[in-house]
Order: sequence, then C-alpha cells, then structure tokens
Amino acid sequence: MKVRAALFLLLAVAGTLATENVLHLTAETFDQAVQEHAFLVVSYGASWCKHCQALAPQWEEAATILKDDATAAAYGIALASVDATVHTSLAEKYKIQGFPTIKIFERHDTDGPSTYEGPRQAAGIVEFLLKRAAPASTEVTSEEEAEALLETDGIIVVYAGEGDDWWMDIANSKRDVVQWKHTTNEKAMQALGVQAGTITILKDFEHSSTVYRDFEQTSTVYKGETGASNSEKIIAFIDYHRSVVAVHIKKGDQESQYNTPGERLLARKCQEL
Repeated sequence: MKVRAALFLLLAVAGTLATENVLHLTAETFDQAVQEHAFLVVSYGASWCKHCQALAPQWEEAATILKDDATAAAYGIALASVDATVHTSLAEKYKIQGFPTIKIFERHDTDGPSTYEGPRQAAGIVEFLLKRAAPASTEVTSEEEAEALLETDGIIVVYAGEGDDWWMDIANSKRDVVQWKHTTNEKAMQALGVQAGTITILKDFEHSSTVYRDFEQTSTVYKGETGASNSEKIIAFIDYHRSVVAVHIKKGDQESQYNTPGERLLARKCQEL
C-alpha cells in the first residue's frame, strides 16, 4: 500500500509540474502573454470536450520539453491554453468554432494569428513547433553553403539582399512549399548564379522527371520591384513558377498547354511579372 501511495504521489507531482509549463490564460492576462512570448501557441478548449481532454496531457508534456530547450527559448516558444467556454470574449475575437482549436501568435501580434495544423502528440508537437518557429528564410553566408544548397532537393527561392521584414513575411506565408534563402555574400551569389537585389527561383532538375529537364531554363528571375508594396506580385510569381505546369512548358507553346480561358489568363499575367 505504501508503494502504491508513493506512486500516486509521484504521478500527482509530475502532473503538477507539467501543468506549470502551460500558461492558463484569461481575458485579462492574454495580451500580456502575447507581449512576453514571441511565439505563443494557444489551445482553445472546453472542459467537457473529449478531444481537449486527450490533447491536454500531450500539450503539457510538450510544454515541459520546450521549456528546457535552448532553441525554443531563443525563438520565444510558449504553450498556453484558454477555456473558451469561460473566457468567451477570446473565443469570439478569434472566431473559435470548434474544440480544440490551436492558434499561433507570432512576433507579439494579437491581431493575425495563424492556425496550428500539426500533430497532437507531444513529440510531434515539439518537432513541428521548433521547425515552424525557425526563420522562414535562412541566410546563405558562404560559397560552401551555396554549393551545398544546390545539392538539395526541391525548389529554392533566393533573395540576393538582406532578410528584412517584408522578405520574411513573404517567406513565412509560403514557408512549407519551397525553400527560402537570402544572401548578401558575393561568393555565395556567384555560386548560386544570382545578382544583387534580385529574387530568383532555382529549380531542382537533377531529381525531376525527363519532361521537366526538357525545359530550357533552370532558374527564373522576378522582373518587378521588390519590397513590401510588391508582396502580392512576388507571391503570385513564385506560386506560378513553382507549379508543375510552369516547369514543363516550352517556349512558344505557352497557350496550348492551358485548357481553360482562366488558365490562359493566369499564364499571360504571370509571364508579365
């Protein structure tokens, strides 16, 4: 009996320690928490919700792991929870319609959270958030890094300039579909074949099918102006040129590859970017 009692006590203490690592927010403490943590991840739930009950111990375990992780601390990652049935103003403000709903508040911004769509198990939560909180675009600082980058799979978007806020915002909006890089290193630019001040899409043909390799270009340069005021045009350019249909079209045959007027219109507009 003593052993069993000690075990229950140990589990109770462990549970208490775990919950201390999840911030339990109210309408009064919410804004302050966003200002204190650069990457605040909030689970909105209800005490009667079975899915919320299943998530709670995983959320607590993930919070415990992240609290002791140096990288998570550097990124300002913190996990929190809100009882949406009690603090209804927070649920209404962020249009919470189902439980649990998880929102990510970045860079102390309370107005435009993104929705978490990652795993619901502790290990997966930790892995996902460490990747998600990392800078969307990473800097290439040497010729060696550039050469190694060219050996990787996929499509790479390179801005030959500083990783300013406008560039990071664009990269963050499409962080899961291409690799985002920026560089001011002259040797790195030479290795990548890019010029200062330009945005270039580098396509991976080594791992592509033969039909992709038939396309004449291995890189595409954005011709418009850069900066925050041109974000929509830049995103449209990247969306178009990262698509499969853009890769396998040959010169002089653009129109014939599209089946609908809408597709042809999009093609013509994107060619002007």
